[in-house]
Amino acid sequence: MENKKSIAYNFKIGSRIYFNDEELGSMPCEVLEVKEDILVLDNGYDKPFEAKVSDCEPQDDSR
Repeated sequence: MENKKSIAYNFKIGSRIYFNDEELGSMPCEVLEVKEDILVLDNGYDKPFEAKVSDCEPQDDSR
């Protein structure tokens, strides 16, 4: 049995997500590229950057 936290998110190119940064907090971004467990993100201000899927969550307004 795996002891890892299961991430059920299926991020796709063009998805709007939140990147959770330890210093800056939650940052809205768009997914530009998906590389297994790494996402290339664009926050609209900086150069595109890579982030782990585990540091991201979907933008879900249906709560």
